Parts: sequence; C-alpha cells; structure tokens
Amino acid sequence: MWTIIFIILTVGLGLFLYLKLTIYLHKRNYEKKHADIFDAHKAIGYPKLTNDQQFDILDSENTSYLSTLTKFEFIPTGLLNHYINIEPDIYYTHLKLQDLQTKMRFDPNHLIDGFFINHSDISYEYIFVERQRIEFKKSFDSYDQLIKYLVYDRLKLYAPEKYKYLDKKYYA
Repeated sequence: MWTIIFIILTVGLGLFLYLKLTIYLHKRNYEKKHADIFDAHKAIGYPKLTNDQQFDILDSENTSYLSTLTKFEFIPTGLLNHYINIEPDIYYTHLKLQDLQTKMRFDPNHLIDGFFINHSDISYEYIFVERQRIEFKKSFDSYDQLIKYLVYDRLKLYAPEKYKYLDKKYYA
C-alpha cells in the first residue's frame, strides 16, 4: 500500500519538476531570443505610459506606442510586464464606460475571428471565435461579472508577473 502511494507521489513530483523546468527553459530562451529588444527598453528606463495608452494595449493589442520608443518594431509580450501598471479598478471603470455590448456584439450568422459578447435574457456569454468556429464560451449572470472577468483576464494575460496576486475572487 505504501509502495503505491510512494510511487504515485514520486511520479507526481517528477512531473511537477519537469513542468517547472520546461517553463523556466522556455522563458529563458524567449528572453534570450529577444534580449536586444529587452535591453533597449531597459536602457531607456521603461517610460510610463498614460492610462489611455495602456487601455489601447489591453483593449486592442495596439503596441505602437512601444514600437516608437526604440529602433525595434516588434514588441515581445513579456515586455508588457514593464509597461502595463494600471490599477485594476481604473481599468474596470474604463471598461464599464465602454459600450462593449454593442462593440463586441455576437452575430451567429457572421462568424469572424475575435472575442464577442452575446446577451440573452438570462446571461451574458463571452465568446471567442477562430476560423469560423466557436472555440471558447463562458457565461456570466450579469454584465458586471463579465467586465470583472475581462479585467482579470486581460491584466493576467498581458502582465502576468505584475498581476500574479490579483484577486480572482473579485475580478473573475
């Protein structure tokens, strides 16, 4: 009995360590591959972006503000950890003021790539369409819950190191 438990724990620990090592090596290779870009931005001290510029990056993936800071046009996503520093409540307020229900309205007859919102009488659905197929769908009881999810999801996606302790209970 103890032998089986020991084997299961050993295999589990081995898989965990393998996964951690794989993630570490991937991150190291990523940073090494784009070291020139990271170094160029470090050299200029990561200038602070305005809230509107950060909103544009989070909402539209528009990183043109960063492309003009150095000679490098390409912006690795890992670099955004140094530039996205907006307070979650400010981003939440920004999203509440946007007419996302209209801007991101889901049309089942016209499936184009992107994220959409489908509102029914009982729920709000956040839908991701890729290659004319629905790849992801998540339902929310209220529009407010959907907005909180967007805040959590986008901040964790674009600046995971900065927002690793973001309260999922509140924002997701």
